[in-house]
Amino acid sequence: EALNERVTVVARETKEESQTSANRMASFTASILREVRGNVEREVKGIQNIHQELHGALDKYNNSIRYLQNTIDSIGSQVAASFKQVHQDLEEAEAKRRRDRQTWQDRAHAPNAGLVLFPSVGVYFKG
Repeated sequence: EALNERVTVVARETKEESQTSANRMASFTASILREVRGNVEREVKGIQNIHQELHGALDKYNNSIRYLQNTIDSIGSQVAASFKQVHQDLEEAEAKRRRDRQTWQDRAHAPNAGLVLFPSVGVYFKG
């Protein structure tokens, strides 16, 4: 009977120790899970903040690109208009040069050959 009692006590103590160990393991696991969950939540918040910052930066860069594109388009239009004006001015200057040359040639072969006229610039030479 003493052996039976001893076995019962050892069994009860073993069961209690197993229960205590199980409780400790459950507590430890819960603690680890809380810590991991907290770390994951911090990481998720950090990633969300980075995402928001990147989104803001992308918006800023896209706005800058649009502004630069508008500026380039505007400058292109101005350059095209200036090129057109220069071309027109050159054509007018060439036409004026031709008229002056023709006038000079006409006057050089005229009976009054000593008189050279450039009426477009108001210059008259008498030779």
